[in-house]
Amino acid sequence: LEQILVKAVVEAREKRRRPTSEGRSRPLVGIQYYLWFGDGFGAEHWNDNAQFGHVSDHPFLGYYASDAGETIEYHLTQFEAMSLDFVILNLHVDATGINQLELRGIENLFEIAAARGSELRFAIQVSPFDADAGQISDFVSFIDETFAGRDEYFCIDGKPVLYWFWSGAYDGNR
Repeated sequence: LEQILVKAVVEAREKRRRPTSEGRSRPLVGIQYYLWFGDGFGAEHWNDNAQFGHVSDHPFLGYYASDAGETIEYHLTQFEAMSLDFVILNLHVDATGINQLELRGIENLFEIAAARGSELRFAIQVSPFDADAGQISDFVSFIDETFAGRDEYFCIDGKPVLYWFWSGAYDGNR
């Protein structure tokens, strides 16, 4: 039984090989995906406040929660139908720590993608705002330890990819 299980794991990993830039006849294609919408209109990012506005176009799915399994399943189905290679997942960190809604969504997404055997790969985009250098370093280590070693993490030539959202907070030009 152990030999059968080990063989199954190896075969599954081979089927879900990470994209490589060597020998490719086309570019890798990906999108940026925000898992930051709270549950329902008026929740996070659907209706932030008067200063930042709100989403006025009613989404086809309704005002969904980004961390909900049904939402993630629906979006993964769309991404797979588009034949995407990778998805960039935005994850904010600030002086209070990691955005917990986005983190739950990302954790759920990795679990659902693994269960589906999805060929999509996912990379995290660091979005720091008022976090200091130590918090950012800890955040990058957290991403490396928690996500980068997973089969579902986006790598190029065997190296995990990490994106960075430049907010301008560190050069004084927001």
